Amino acid sequence: MTEIPITSAGQLLRLFVLAAVVAGGVVLILAVLRRESKERSPAEPRRPFRGWLMAGLVLAVGVMGVLTFVLLTIQRAYLYSYLPAAAVLLDITSDDPHVVRMAADHLLRPERLASLTAEERARLFEILGRLELKVRPRIAQGESLPLSVCGGVNAPRIDQSWWRLVRTGPYAIDGTAVNHEPPRPVQSSGLSGGMKDTLPIQTLSSLEPGIHRLSVPFHFGMYRGHEGNPVASELLHEEKVTLEQEFEVLPEGQSDPIRLIKDDSLKERIRSCIEPHHFCYEKWGEQQVLRGNLTFWRLPVNVAFEVFARIDGKEHSMGTVAQASQLHTADGMVHMLHLQNHDGLKVTRIDLILRPKPEAARQTPDIIEVWDGEFEYRDVPVGLSP
Repeated sequence: MTEIPITSAGQLLRLFVLAAVVAGGVVLILAVLRRESKERSPAEPRRPFRGWLMAGLVLAVGVMGVLTFVLLTIQRAYLYSYLPAAAVLLDITSDDPHVVRMAADHLLRPERLASLTAEERARLFEILGRLELKVRPRIAQGESLPLSVCGGVNAPRIDQSWWRLVRTGPYAIDGTAVNHEPPRPVQSSGLSGGMKDTLPIQTLSSLEPGIHRLSVPFHFGMYRGHEGNPVASELLHEEKVTLEQEFEVLPEGQSDPIRLIKDDSLKERIRSCIEPHHFCYEKWGEQQVLRGNLTFWRLPVNVAFEVFARIDGKEHSMGTVAQASQLHTADGMVHMLHLQNHDGLKVTRIDLILRPKPEAARQTPDIIEVWDGEFEYRDVPVGLSP
């Protein structure tokens, strides 16, 4: 028999409602069939059939279940106070980032957190404290090693009173410490947040071709109070963990190919996920710089582009961007673009061209395939920096 996993209070209620409605429907059908049978046999004395009552009761339970489900879906956060902690903890493991945020905000309230058992509290922080280390799986000799650490989910928060801080310790490769300054501590308001880093070529130059293991220690803390000020905040939970990931250094002359996804049917959908904005001129010392942003919203596939600004018919490179698909996130990802040494040219509109640049994906820890297609955004407005 196939086991159906229950991953949230909402799913548990769905099964209950479905079972009630199906059972009520079956009983109702049987009652109608029995009534027709009685009508065809008038000689037999009629006796009230209790199935009608049973069907009504079961259907009433189903209707109440539907109403309860609607309440849990639309006004879910307001009903958590009436649910046991075990049911709310189920929502912490939901695939819906909004549900996870609402459940976390509720369980981290002082009065609710104090009511949790030791096991429930440990389970809560085990889930909220998860970190994931990503390392580019294969690099060529002479290439740097991109990596990232992320945790939690991306979704708007309800409660703004708690935050977390992640500190990174010294890196090690194959058990040997490497000469590399770890990133500064990363703080985030809520569950989401992370950091990116790159081990430079000099650090990796002594590695032989083959499989190697990167180890990164972390100190994770969750606080309630003044964001960015651990001293003035209440420490809710802290722990130390070391994450490890393997990567391969390829033999000399080999490189890790980036696979191209050739699917023109995705073009309009991808285009709708890309937003150019806030293009303006700035003064950097004695130089004039054209800068702007590209924000990616819920991309269905990985992309990697070189971005060009076309000014007076001439194209100027503004750098490269690479972005992984965002189907399971709610927030956009902003990439900043710059065109330096831009003296003498000042226009109020530019054309923006995004051309495939698979090599840019090698600067990320996890993009191994990208969509193959080009975009052009005409008459992008350009202003002056305030």
